[in-house]
Amino acid sequence: MKKFYNTNKSMSKNLNDSNKLPESPEISIIVPCLNEEQNIPILVQKLESVIQHYGLSAEILMVDDCSDDYTFREAFILQNEHPRVKALHKGLPRGIGHAIRFGIQHARGRMGVVVMGDCVDPLMVIADFRKKSLEKVITWLCFPDI
Repeated sequence: MKKFYNTNKSMSKNLNDSNKLPESPEISIIVPCLNEEQNIPILVQKLESVIQHYGLSAEILMVDDCSDDYTFREAFILQNEHPRVKALHKGLPRGIGHAIRFGIQHARGRMGVVVMGDCVDPLMVIADFRKKSLEKVITWLCFPDI
């Protein structure tokens, strides 16, 4: 699991409607997927549980890396069922690095976390990453000379 910081995006928390998500979520969860048709519904369910349990503002970017199966179709279906999910299809060339960069280009969050599409990552640490990142920012703001 990797994290990144998106310093070029402003973090707007305006809600147009109580059922809509903020225009710019705090966290972008990027999920590179290659032939993960069977795994991504389970992964999205687990991610939604973590997001709700910890009260996170997050988007889930499912990046299909030119899969040979129906990964993108599943991601598209999930996008229609879950407002946080966005299905992205990346063209050739394949590669996890290309898929992650593609996800970063489409990320709206202030910080990001990369989670593998095969459900191997410990998802609860997303909240820990957020907490540690906020602690570092607060320390830097309070003590910039340290």
